[in-house]
Amino acid sequence: EFDNRLQRRLAELDRERQLAPQRPLVIGAALVVPDGLLQRLTGNADPQAARLVRETERIERIAVDAVKAAETALGREPREMPHNNPGYDVESKAGWGELLFLEVKGRAVGARTVTITRNEILTGLNKGDHYILAMVRVSADDSTEVRYIVDPFMGQDGVLTGVASVNYEFDHFWDRSEAPR
Repeated sequence: EFDNRLQRRLAELDRERQLAPQRPLVIGAALVVPDGLLQRLTGNADPQAARLVRETERIERIAVDAVKAAETALGREPREMPHNNPGYDVESKAGWGELLFLEVKGRAVGARTVTITRNEILTGLNKGDHYILAMVRVSADDSTEVRYIVDPFMGQDGVLTGVASVNYEFDHFWDRSEAPR
């Protein structure tokens, strides 16, 4: 019986040695091209959309700089996170070593809504009173007003099922905010 099993196993190993990989056979492919690129290449790009993107980036830059300046004025050491860091834009260290996590929302004066992503809300819920939603109003002359809300999302963890982002009325947070401290 052992001899028979041995012979079967050796035959099996011989067959495995004869296996040879074949070249892969491609049966389909897809090319994904962003709509904005197609619009630009065909000359159908919306110049107003491009201006809106540039203006949004400019206001966000002004807002982050204003928050970093406010943090420095409070005696903390702010450090801007890489672009699109999930959950927050600025990490700030207080003199005693405590870390604060600031999500910066810069909006032009008169803007009605602010978008907050699911990651930003979850980070705020996880960090508790170490998380600050920094609201920045940017005037036409690029002057700013910075306000903070500590732990802005408490009690909202149950509403995030299937949510990618939430649009809030800007004043919903602005009215609850206060000067940086």
